[in-house]
Amino acid sequence: MKIYSDIEWEEKLNELFDYLINGKLPDDVQCPSPKISREQAGNILWFLQEVTGIIPDNYEVCAICGDVHSDIRYFDINGKHYCYGCQEYAPVGICEECNCVEIYKHKSYSKKDELYLCKDCRRARRAKK
Repeated sequence: MKIYSDIEWEEKLNELFDYLINGKLPDDVQCPSPKISREQAGNILWFLQEVTGIIPDNYEVCAICGDVHSDIRYFDINGKHYCYGCQEYAPVGICEECNCVEIYKHKSYSKKDELYLCKDCRRARRAKK
């Protein structure tokens, strides 16, 4: 079995998704296309990771763009995964001071500091004054 880097795994898994969803194959390969939904393709990815162990367990599908990303390029919020490219569109985010996750953007933006801050960091900033 070939050993892939995280980036190579992402490329291969996105190729798998493209085949499962759109039926796209390399020019020199002939195979019937399943053309399934993105959700069904995500379930296949999950099965190959969790049940069979064929694919490493650090890849997830972004809830916004639908691409596969490794754990170094996504964050998990309330069971949904968002890649860094889509984080600005996610309803929640990361505290820009302590990097904790699950900050609800509509509640946590500090206009004065122009940052998204968690409750603890907002409290700490107020205490410093």
